[in-house]
Amino acid sequence: MLNLLSNYSFKSRKGIAVPVVLLIVLCVMVMTISVVHFRKQSKQQNVNNFHFLRVNFLAQSAVQQMLLKLSVLPQEAYDSGVLSLGYCPFRGIVSGDTNIAQSPTNKDPKGLEIFIADCNTDNIPWQFPDKRMPSQTNSKYKVSSLNIINAYNDNTNRKTYLTAKIVAIGEGKMEKGNAGFRKEQLEKVIQLTGAN
Repeated sequence: MLNLLSNYSFKSRKGIAVPVVLLIVLCVMVMTISVVHFRKQSKQQNVNNFHFLRVNFLAQSAVQQMLLKLSVLPQEAYDSGVLSLGYCPFRGIVSGDTNIAQSPTNKDPKGLEIFIADCNTDNIPWQFPDKRMPSQTNSKYKVSSLNIINAYNDNTNRKTYLTAKIVAIGEGKMEKGNAGFRKEQLEKVIQLTGAN
């Protein structure tokens, strides 16, 4: 048996080990570089997605704070909304009534501006129980406008209806991942129904 191995010629396969090893090393190196590049890109994409969600949730917080204020103070919202349309808030607007004239000179958005003035983070300090949390001074939200679309009274059901569009803005700067400053605007149309 030993004699058979000694007679076997390895001359035809001489020098094939080096190219095979180099080919395997090259394949492993290409796979390693592609995995590192993919992880780097996915990490930056995750940071961008997190930053978007963060400022989007801030804008949703502003909408939620406005909805809370509208549910707590529906009559004040209705009065300031009717005044911004140019109607008298003390006189009911009946649906389908053509005798009520809108006064373009009496349109006063001041009431709505006062109504939405405290729906922002300027009046709410950020508080975290854990001191290791990063500072949130670069993150804020505000309700930029409350536009009244429609307001009327339904005397048969003794209800008032107010349709409005809330425009909220969330903004923040994120130091991690070079995400920079981001601003998101969120719009929500609501209908407020109240007892008359």
